[in-house]
Amino acid sequence: MGCSRQFGRSIMKKASVWSWVIAALIVIIGFIFLEIYMNNQEQQKMMIQIAKSDKAKVIYETKLKVMDENAFKENGIIKTYTIDIDEVGHNPMGGIDVTIWVNNDSKLYVFYTLNKDSDGKLVDDGGGFSGRLDVLLKRKIN
Repeated sequence: MGCSRQFGRSIMKKASVWSWVIAALIVIIGFIFLEIYMNNQEQQKMMIQIAKSDKAKVIYETKLKVMDENAFKENGIIKTYTIDIDEVGHNPMGGIDVTIWVNNDSKLYVFYTLNKDSDGKLVDDGGGFSGRLDVLLKRKIN
């Protein structure tokens, strides 16, 4: 009878130790995930800052003026643009993906991949635009 009590206490002590080990691991894993989340939030803020920067705006406006030579003028198709902050994100191939809406219409959009060249200068590294915007611009040409 005494032996079974000791055995029971031994199991309880081991269970208690394992409970603490598991709790400690859960806390450590929680801190790791929190750190990753905070780093991603910080990286997202930085990408949004770059997407809103004056250097980025020059890139957007230059491309828009190539697409529509009268952009931002009374007789142009493209009057205004808005950066879609929710779509700013990291491009898996490098750089930052940015989408802008033309004339506050989410169906008229242009997307860019902003990157830095070998000199550290911000450049347009590719992109495209919506079919609907393409149709509007082609109608104006004809």
